[in-house]
Amino acid sequence: MKQGHGRKARGHIWREIFAQVERMVAEQTLSRSEAFRRLAEKTGRRIGTVSANYYRAARRRGGWGSAGASGRRAAVKRVLLALRQVVKFVEEQEAELEQLRKARVRYLAIRRLLAGA
Repeated sequence: MKQGHGRKARGHIWREIFAQVERMVAEQTLSRSEAFRRLAEKTGRRIGTVSANYYRAARRRGGWGSAGASGRRAAVKRVLLALRQVVKFVEEQEAELEQLRKARVRYLAIRRLLAGA
């Protein structure tokens, strides 16, 4: 552990790490992994420590920071897939109803023929 890191500083370092990683990702267009590596080198921490603190902060914030956007994209994709399945089901139901309507017309025609015989 680096000098000067007391219990209080260590207890909230995740906030600082999260902010630094987010800033590096946004300003330097780095991947999160690269930001973890650079921040680890800069601060003398292990990459695993940096990433663990980042994700701890992200969870406490109720999202995943930039990863929240990809999570939302994944959720939107799942919703779109479900909607496509509903549309397909409705189209299949409409086709089946059309077949039943045609069958009803044929049935009524046959019924009229038999009634007249």
